[in-house]
Amino acid sequence: MACPADSHSLQAGQAACECNAGFAGADAAQCTACVAGKYKASRGPADCDDCEAGKYKDTAGMNVACDDCEAGKYKGTTGMNVACDDCEAGKYQDTAGVNVACYDCEAGTYLESSGVNVACDDCEPGKYSDVQGADSQSDCQGCVEGKTSARGSGSEGDCTAECSPGWTGTPGSCTQCLVGTYKDTVGSGDCMACPADSHSSQTGQAACECNAGFTGADAAQCTACVAGKYKALRGPSACTDCEAGKYVGEASSACQECEAGKYEVARGQPECTGSCLAGKYSTLFGSPVDTCQDCPEGTYGNDTSASACVTCPEGETTTSRGSTSCECKVGYTRDCASGKCTRCNSDQLYKEGLCTECPDGAECDGSDQMTCAAGYYIFVSDTSICHPCPLGGDCSTGTFAPIPSSSLWERNAVGEYRVWRCPKGYALTREDTNPSGDACVPCPQGSYNLEGSAWNSESQQSGTVPPPNGFCDLCPRVGATCPGGSAVHSKGNYYTFEEVVQSSRRAAVNETVNRTVIKAYACPLGACAGNNTCNGGRVGLLCGFCPEYTALELNVCVECERDSAATMILQIVVGVLALLLLFLILFLLGWRHVYADNVAHRTYDKVLGIILTLIERVSSMFETKGPVVQWKEVGAEEPVTGTEIKNDALATAISEKQHFTKKEVDDFNLVDFSYDSYIKVGGTYFQPDEKVQKAQSDPARTRRFIQAAKIFFAYYQVISTFIVFKVRFFSVHRS
Repeated sequence: MACPADSHSLQAGQAACECNAGFAGADAAQCTACVAGKYKASRGPADCDDCEAGKYKDTAGMNVACDDCEAGKYKGTTGMNVACDDCEAGKYQDTAGVNVACYDCEAGTYLESSGVNVACDDCEPGKYSDVQGADSQSDCQGCVEGKTSARGSGSEGDCTAECSPGWTGTPGSCTQCLVGTYKDTVGSGDCMACPADSHSSQTGQAACECNAGFTGADAAQCTACVAGKYKALRGPSACTDCEAGKYVGEASSACQECEAGKYEVARGQPECTGSCLAGKYSTLFGSPVDTCQDCPEGTYGNDTSASACVTCPEGETTTSRGSTSCECKVGYTRDCASGKCTRCNSDQLYKEGLCTECPDGAECDGSDQMTCAAGYYIFVSDTSICHPCPLGGDCSTGTFAPIPSSSLWERNAVGEYRVWRCPKGYALTREDTNPSGDACVPCPQGSYNLEGSAWNSESQQSGTVPPPNGFCDLCPRVGATCPGGSAVHSKGNYYTFEEVVQSSRRAAVNETVNRTVIKAYACPLGACAGNNTCNGGRVGLLCGFCPEYTALELNVCVECERDSAATMILQIVVGVLALLLLFLILFLLGWRHVYADNVAHRTYDKVLGIILTLIERVSSMFETKGPVVQWKEVGAEEPVTGTEIKNDALATAISEKQHFTKKEVDDFNLVDFSYDSYIKVGGTYFQPDEKVQKAQSDPARTRRFIQAAKIFFAYYQVISTFIVFKVRFFSVHRS
């Protein structure tokens, strides 16, 4: 990046820029100009310094040095000097420079006011003053009568009867020498013209002064200021060095600023030695430091000391800042005859500095960019070839995108994409001689693929046919449907499992590979609903189980009663006994057909009788004796209908309770009992209110018995499934 304003980097490879001279700051992003009364002479992060005694700076800005006090002014202290002080009355300063004080007016001169005092006023002819630093004209005293003195006489001894220096004529009639002449002796001599490079600016001068640009104690010794020095005023003062950023030739009264494109860091130089290099420029005049900047992009500089950069011709540009020449833009080539850059045709491709023909399958516009036509794609790292799009790709944007996006493709030696892995449900289709036919093809209806497919250059396995030639397995013949891809749906009353099988490859008969296939198994009748879901709340393999705390009832899993641990123990015991009984019955039934009428069969018949008796007794356990008669109080008056029962034992019993079981009724031997009979108990009559009821079963015990039977039949169904269909248990368990 270019250095920020008011900063610069002098060398290549700089990590940061530095504030220019005249600007202070810790880094280039915070460069601020020196305030009035301060300066900074060199590049870097230093602060601005106070002006020294005899110097000042009245403006803020790029202050690389403080200015010398003008003639007639001085500054006696170092500090933030924004101006020099005027000389006081009786004092003067005749030169510009490092004026730390003003001089006292010499004898024969005076100065009545303070200000820009560059010289003191002379005492008039005929007067003299021996006071140093006289601040009033009254300090000049007249000569005694008969005598006179030259202008600026400094003692009474200067009063004489003859013409004083600067005056000519006879005693008593002296006249002043004219401007440009002088007379340095007493007497009647003539005034003489000032020597070369000197002058007298007033009449009556006893000596001439060296002109500006010349220095010397008197006019006879005026020598020109050497190159790099100047003298601004007439007089005997010395020549002064030019400031940094300025230069001058010999015999000069003022310094000149360095031109734009040049700079000078030293004082007293006859010319500006610093120049902007080719590719750089500077618009600043009088620069004391290197302020050259790189030419912006699109411009160049092939000369040194440039104050501006040259804009590149049409069709040309630069690739970086600070260029010394231009080059053809992208899409242009230089014509050898004219030397100009001309644009490539709209049907050409700009490549490696040349205009070339547009490649096949591409659309060009004369630039270095091209787009591929429909059915072609371009590889981002090689922008000069458009490849035909394979069947398994999407090239609608001019670049290749695989279909599906999860498929993997590789780029061969000539830049073509070749498929080498497809996700599950897809069959890899590829031929070595036909890259355009590469694709991941979904397995069609009636087939499936569970593991995806990968290219093997040895086996050349390809397509949707079944393995080992292709990758799509055929749908199971019964119990399942295959809509295509990786989906396999089991039909109603069937359950599907994944199994790993071994198959040989096409190219190597002796080589086997493992692959996963789907197999369908029949479920217990009514258990499976299809697509590996279960009916009636069933779960597990082949939908052969009910969830915990449920049991199979009328082919539906219903929630079991869980009110006590005794219930669960009873269910387990009854289930185990029932299972053992079933196995015994099956065994004996099968044995009867092998050996008829033998001891085992007779034993079986006895055991069967015992079992039936046991079942009858067990069933009686689930019966309770419900109430058969309830005697109802009808009042103290004898009923008008019915037969009265005369039974003291029954009357006594009714006085204690009114509900009786069948056995209790039979114990009273009521031969003449009927429903319109009545009996007197004390002074109250009672009649039967209910008929004799049959024995009723206990609902809770009945339910427990049914649940135990469910456990038995569930075990039976699972075991019979394994026997009939010969399912390998470890395979089913793993699935």
